[in-house]
Amino acid sequence: MIPADLVDHAVELLAPMVGQTSDSFGAAADAFDAYAGSAPSAMHERIASVIASECRSASECVQVRRAFLEGFRL
Repeated sequence: MIPADLVDHAVELLAPMVGQTSDSFGAAADAFDAYAGSAPSAMHERIASVIASECRSASECVQVRRAFLEGFRL
């Protein structure tokens, strides 16, 4: 398996879990942060931390997009 395949597979598995709303991204980030705190290895901790960070970024993007669209409608 090449790295691109592994990442594609991870994204495919994560997408249903994290959802598409700001709240669902935030909840997923919290869950991955909690797991990182008790991860069985440094690699697990790092991967969970990266996923949590990406979920938080996605949550912020959704919030910014929503605010822009709400402002545009006014």
